[in-house]
Amino acid sequence: MWFRNSEEACARSDALFDDGDDASDFIVEIEAAFGLKIPAGWESCSTLGDVHALVVASAPDTWADGRTCATMMSFTRLRSALGHHAADVRIGPQTPLNVFSHVPVRGLCSEIAQAGLRKPPVVVGVVGCTGLAIMALSLLAGAIASNWWIGLCGLVGGFALFRLAPLSFGRGLVTFGDLARACAAGSAGTLADEGARSGPKEIWDTIADMALRRATFPRDEVSPSTLLLAPGAR
Repeated sequence: MWFRNSEEACARSDALFDDGDDASDFIVEIEAAFGLKIPAGWESCSTLGDVHALVVASAPDTWADGRTCATMMSFTRLRSALGHHAADVRIGPQTPLNVFSHVPVRGLCSEIAQAGLRKPPVVVGVVGCTGLAIMALSLLAGAIASNWWIGLCGLVGGFALFRLAPLSFGRGLVTFGDLARACAAGSAGTLADEGARSGPKEIWDTIADMALRRATFPRDEVSPSTLLLAPGAR
């Protein structure tokens, strides 16, 4: 549902973030998706509706003149890029992503990038997190022991473990349609420049989709009045 202003939505006590750094990361993610620089002063935004207003104000006027659905553009590119991995499957929006289970997610993400789309959210598993931990601890141990060879060896080993670790798609990505929507949201600016329709409604849909990847409440409860930060958070 599209809300023309926050008064049309029910006020919520839920907030997306409990920490200001997480909110900053979210703004950076939005800037990357739209290829825009949100004006200084976004810290004064208290709701998703405030962020939406800033993005709309920063977007080129030509974006609203687009005639193609961004999700359809994303779907078509993804089917062309990844379809050869499931040649015996008629890929549609409801096709489960497990038809690509025989292909590493890193490889799929590489092909998605080659199709001109930003890769969707991915999750680093236990092995990958272990590699990151080894890298951090090795640097710390090298600094404490004043022996950078220790740090360097651990850094190389941890990085190798991280690179070899399997990835998985982020929460909520179950079907090919989910993947198309996630890639469309992450590539919103690129697709808008190439003719995708991106007026205020489409911009809101993209921001809402990005917020839902972080929210713990249902989609229909994310609205322009949704708070960015919990009361009292910094």
